[in-house]
Amino acid sequence: MERGLAGFKLEYLDEASTTAAQLRQKPARAAAMAEDAAAWIGLRNQLTNLLQDRVRKNNAAGKLVFRDRPDIARKFASAYERTRRAETRRLAKKRAAEEAAKKAAEDAAKKKEG
Repeated sequence: MERGLAGFKLEYLDEASTTAAQLRQKPARAAAMAEDAAAWIGLRNQLTNLLQDRVRKNNAAGKLVFRDRPDIARKFASAYERTRRAETRRLAKKRAAEEAAKKAAEDAAKKKEG
């Protein structure tokens, strides 16, 4: 085993061509794996959408059937949807308050000028 400058082994040169060939093959394998993974992810997303659609229909039917019994109908409502609607209302109220404060500040500035 010969040593080159600063401890460089000449064997590395022989290994370099094999390593380069292996590295050139990796993107091709990765692309094939990515296509396969994409197909599986697409199937998963389709099945998830079907399941979500069925859950929505089931909840809607439950709300309709028990419309005279709000205590039972509430169990068919999504807690996520309730939380999301509450958050939307909270943000709308906050925006309205900010706009009112901004308008009041503008009116006060106009009054001060005039």
